[in-house]
Amino acid sequence: MPSDQSSLTPAELDAALTATATSRLLKGKNSVQHLGNVSTPTLNMFRSKGKANATPVRGAYKAHLAAPRGGRLQSVSGRDIHTFQSIDTLFDIEHAVGRVHLGDEWVHQQLEEAGVEIDYANAYQTKIDIKKDGWWTKGADKLEVLVNLANVKLDACDLNYVQELNKALWLSNLDDPKLWPGIDAALPVTTNTVGPFGDKDRSNPLLRHQVAPAVAGADLELTFSQKRRAANKRTKDGSKLSFAVGGENVYDLIVEQMFSGSTATTSPSLTRNLNQALDQAQALGQKFGIGFPDDAIYITGVGLFMIEPVFEDLDAQYMPAIPWQNRFFFMNLDHIQFKATKGKDGAKVVHATPYNQRVTRFSTFGEYALVLDKADCHVAGYIA
Repeated sequence: MPSDQSSLTPAELDAALTATATSRLLKGKNSVQHLGNVSTPTLNMFRSKGKANATPVRGAYKAHLAAPRGGRLQSVSGRDIHTFQSIDTLFDIEHAVGRVHLGDEWVHQQLEEAGVEIDYANAYQTKIDIKKDGWWTKGADKLEVLVNLANVKLDACDLNYVQELNKALWLSNLDDPKLWPGIDAALPVTTNTVGPFGDKDRSNPLLRHQVAPAVAGADLELTFSQKRRAANKRTKDGSKLSFAVGGENVYDLIVEQMFSGSTATTSPSLTRNLNQALDQAQALGQKFGIGFPDDAIYITGVGLFMIEPVFEDLDAQYMPAIPWQNRFFFMNLDHIQFKATKGKDGAKVVHATPYNQRVTRFSTFGEYALVLDKADCHVAGYIA
């Protein structure tokens, strides 16, 4: 029994943990040394810089789209009768919201071994006001121990949650109706003519992204230039491709083919300096307010390019026919966003101690959708 304050009842323990487990997402301020930590650059960009226009509706985000009207001018003179055309090309597309949950628990024995005493004789005590002096001796060192232990576990679980969220962002998820359709569904690297786009079919040419399958190394620079030009001319709002990611194999091929990585490589048509490209990427990161990895590069005529670290994990876990490390994506951040439902973005709920177990459980949950209000201003492909 601690000498400087009374022990906690299970209800008081739950109240203290609830106070610590406020709604939060990983912000890079962990006090835990994580092993195998993988950064999430694409998820960070989509959440902080994505601007897709969409309206929340029940279970989805709705984007309002309009196809070209195809109207024609009428020449008129004097008392000519004016003609009017009834052309309505407006339509909506809905991107489904998916729901996720990650659960963990504090085992009371572990807390007791760390010096937090728990009094089960008052297990049914309720209505705890943790802000009121006296429920626990103010400034007690054991309370600090409890809060520190809770923060350590919450830090680890937040990192786990964000990294699993990142995997679900990239996968198609079409086999799981409870999840949102991910990037592999919205921007497949093999085709742009089949499969769903939101709740519509890709048979509509207006719902097709730019695709570049099986790009050979010798064609890399020309393909990038062509696809970038095709994507940018589809936007009439002044926006353009602003963010590109790919696997390590793509990154290495870019350095080899576009920066004369070895004497065996034919010189690229546009001479580039690798160190300058690295510096330009870091400068762009400061503009965005996001820390980019040291190997992020800025390619003149292509834009910012970064390695997506999660691709290595996706290859190891799923072993797809087309390795993720061979894939690349060019995206217009004004027309793609990873949206969270209001109030349900990594929210925490602490569940009360059950009557038949000495544990306190907590949940991290969220509701999200990958929203694109345009398809043809994005590029997806892979190297052969």
